[in-house]
Amino acid sequence: MSDPCPSLLRDGLQLRYAVEGVGAPGALFAHGLTGTGRADWRRMLPVLAPTRRCVVPDLRGHGRSDYRDDAFRFDAMVADLLALIAHEHLDRPHLVGFSMGAELVLALELRHPGTARSLTLIGASTGCPPDRGGFARTIADPPEWPQSLQRLHDGHHGPEHWRRLFRGIAHTWDERPEWPPERLRQVECPVLIVQGEGETPYKHRQAQAFVGAARDARLEIVPGADHPVHIQQPERVNALVHDFLRDVDASVATHARSNG
Repeated sequence: MSDPCPSLLRDGLQLRYAVEGVGAPGALFAHGLTGTGRADWRRMLPVLAPTRRCVVPDLRGHGRSDYRDDAFRFDAMVADLLALIAHEHLDRPHLVGFSMGAELVLALELRHPGTARSLTLIGASTGCPPDRGGFARTIADPPEWPQSLQRLHDGHHGPEHWRRLFRGIAHTWDERPEWPPERLRQVECPVLIVQGEGETPYKHRQAQAFVGAARDARLEIVPGADHPVHIQQPERVNALVHDFLRDVDASVATHARSNG
């Protein structure tokens, strides 16, 4: 990252982020639960940053950003991303999210239509399915969690902080039900959904429903990967995202010229 120091003060919390590259339109990245901006996007930024400014936060409570129990909420993270877009003067940025981050940027665009130039949703869920309601509340700790994700926060927050993050978000998942088709239909910007072939079945179902409902959405299934598909198959996913953002920018420019 070119500048590890920027921060945004919200709710009494210093929210740290980095900026990589130059050029417009920019892109804002949202990492997954217990991840960090650097950990999730280190393979993608070298491909995208040469042509655009990439803003990469550590979401509240994660990595170098501050944490407070009573301020750690999903809705607050959505508001943080909206505030960061304004703070960095990003004019209709591309929004790129992985897992929880994908859920965040989708919620941002649905609650604030027209914010995003495009949405790239990697390993995404569109909310808690009806048949999984209450499931997360029964888990004190996840049955499996990557060691690499467990240790990302030790330096700023101390050992085992990942458990607080998991409980704070995963245990409220059933409070965020699936977006219905009529709401997904309201997403007007182009959408790219990327999933690993071995992704959880309900997410495959949700992705197909999204593509069927939205005006301009496509689904790419990547063989040889499951949930963190952008980490397991970086060359394939980076190429998909790079080409998608390039094509969206070209389409917007063509439309602007024809209406000018």
